[in-house]
Amino acid sequence: MRKRSTPAKQQKQRRQEEEEGEKREKMIEGVELSEDIFEELKEEACTRNMLPHGARMRTSKKSWFFTGLPTWFYSLSHFFVALGIWGFITCMVLFLLTTSLRSKESRTSVAKTGDDFLPEGCRKGCDTTFGAILGTVNGVVSYSNCNSSTCTSNLWHPMSSLLAHGDHNNENRWNTTNRSGLEWQCVEFARRYWMLRGTPVRATFDSVVGAADIWALNFVRLLDGSKTPLLKYPNGLPRRDGGSAPRAGDLLIYPRQREDFPFGHVAVVVGVTKNSVLVAEQNWDNKMWPGPYHNHSREIRMLYSPIHDAYNITEEENIIIDGWMRYTT
Repeated sequence: MRKRSTPAKQQKQRRQEEEEGEKREKMIEGVELSEDIFEELKEEACTRNMLPHGARMRTSKKSWFFTGLPTWFYSLSHFFVALGIWGFITCMVLFLLTTSLRSKESRTSVAKTGDDFLPEGCRKGCDTTFGAILGTVNGVVSYSNCNSSTCTSNLWHPMSSLLAHGDHNNENRWNTTNRSGLEWQCVEFARRYWMLRGTPVRATFDSVVGAADIWALNFVRLLDGSKTPLLKYPNGLPRRDGGSAPRAGDLLIYPRQREDFPFGHVAVVVGVTKNSVLVAEQNWDNKMWPGPYHNHSREIRMLYSPIHDAYNITEEENIIIDGWMRYTT
C-alpha cells in the first residue's frame, strides 16, 4: 500500500519546484531560445499562465544584407527593365523628331544659289523663297523662282557632273551646254529634266531666248555629242495629219502671249490619263506641288475627238499651247 505524502512534505516539494522555476526563469531571461524550446515553454506557459520574462524565439542571425538580397535583386531587375523601356521610348521619340525635322527640311529646303548675287526682285514679293524646293519627280527637283514677274537671277545652274560619264577630250560633247540654264526658270527645269531623265536616252537642247523659242528648234544633242531630230506635235492636230497623243517625257510648249507670258512657257509631261496630263515645271506660280507625293505641279484637262482622232490640251483662261515635242534615236 502506497504511502500518502504528508502536507508538510507536499508543501516542501511545491516550494522546491517554485525555486527551480525561478532559477530557470532567471537563466533564460533575455536569452534567445531555439524554436523547439520556445514552443515548449510557450506551451508550458499556456498551462501555467506564465512565460519567462524576456524569452524570445531565436532567429537565424543572418546579415541584413543577405536578408534583403533577394528583394534587392528583384528591385534591381525591375530598375533595368524600366530603364530599358524608357531608353527605347526616348530613342523612338528622338527618331520621330529627327524624321519629322528632316521631312520638314526636305519640304522647305533652299538651294544654295548665292543670295549675295540675287537681284532685289528675287528677294522681295516672293510667292515662296527663291530656291525653295517645290517638288520632285523621277529624282529631278523643282525649285522656286520667287515669282514669275520680277525675278531673273542671272545665275547659271551647272551640270558639270555629267561630264564624268563621257570623254572629256570630245569637243562636241554637250558643246557649251554643260549648264541647264538660268536658275530657276522654266527652261532650266525642262533642259535639266532631259539631261537627267530624257527618253530614250539623255539629251539637251540649244540655248533659247525664251521658252517659246524651243518650238522653233529642230534637233537635240545626245550624250555622245551626236544630234537627233526634234519631233513636233501641234496641239489638236489629227493623227492622220501627223498628230500624236502626248507622252510622259514630252515638253509642252507655250507661245508668247498676253502680258504675263512675254517669253512663253515650257512644262514637262510626267503623266497622261484619259482626260488629262500631269506636268512638272518651274516658274509657273512658284507654289509647292500638291500632296501627298508632290510629284507633279498641275493637272491639265485634255480632250480627245474621236471624229478627228485628235488630242487637245486646254488650259484655263484661254491660255494657248502650241503643242508638245519629243525625240527618238
